[in-house]
Amino acid sequence: MTTATPLPVEELRQIGRDISSCTLPGVCIVHSAGAGAGKSFSIRSQCALSNHQRVHVPVNGALSGAQLLTRISEQISALDTSNSAGTMLHLDLSSSVRSNFDFAL
Repeated sequence: MTTATPLPVEELRQIGRDISSCTLPGVCIVHSAGAGAGKSFSIRSQCALSNHQRVHVPVNGALSGAQLLTRISEQISALDTSNSAGTMLHLDLSSSVRSNFDFAL
C-alpha cells in the first residue's frame, strides 16, 4: 500500500503559478485559501463568455486515476456540444483530497 504525503500549501500555489504562466493554451489554475471565494463562479463565467461547455468533475476523498478518468468520460459523454465552441474541464478539488488523491495523475 502506498501513502501520499500532502504538499505544503505554498508549494501547491507555486505549482499553480508555474502552470498558469506556461504558454500552453487552455491551462488555467484557479485557487484560493478557502471555500466561497468565487472559483467555480469564475470558471462558469469564463465558460459562458467563451461559449464552452463545462465538464464539472468534483473530486473529494480518495480517488484513483482510473476512477477520475471514468468520471471525466461519463461527464463528457453526457454533453451536447453541437452549439458550443469547445469544452472546458473543471476539476473541482476539495480540501479533503490532500491526503487521499493520487498525486501521480
